[in-house]
Amino acid sequence: MYNNKEIVDNLILKIEKGEEISPFLFLWWNKELLASEVKTIALEIFKKLEIPSTYLFTLEDLGESIKISEIKKFLEPSTLNTPYKIQIFFIENISRMTLSAANSSLKILEEPGSTNLILLSDTSESMILDTILSRVQIQKLGWNNISKRDEFYISMLSSYLKEGSTEILSYFFRNKLEKEDYTKFLEN
Repeated sequence: MYNNKEIVDNLILKIEKGEEISPFLFLWWNKELLASEVKTIALEIFKKLEIPSTYLFTLEDLGESIKISEIKKFLEPSTLNTPYKIQIFFIENISRMTLSAANSSLKILEEPGSTNLILLSDTSESMILDTILSRVQIQKLGWNNISKRDEFYISMLSSYLKEGSTEILSYFFRNKLEKEDYTKFLEN
């Protein structure tokens, strides 16, 4: 799968220097594998820094919207002092955040503090607020040879299959596409 050694090594360097690290948004079309990969990155960091895995806080994707009360409760430990160099907060599939939850998380995304590392994941940037996107470092996993157009089709297919979004249907009926576009879509 994806080699995350470089990501882990760069993060450890910054953590050891006590630098504040901008949040990461990891993208990949397969959200289950993505969540597993992000957790692996977090656990590798903890292993190298000898930090117990209990300092990995995960807001798992249970298929429901993330409300403001949930995000506030989840991020509560970020304001507390940790005896270790870092604690990690991982939010799976952040496009599930309600608008108020997303807005309430902007402050910590902008200023996470030097002892907090915020990791986010999603299948696409398309459903994420621009204000969040402007505060994160985007890291695409598993997209090595995928063009922007392919990424677009994969994102629409994923939304249709997993969330029942009809955006893909209206896209094909609304736009006049070339045969090549339909073929590209079917390949994905």
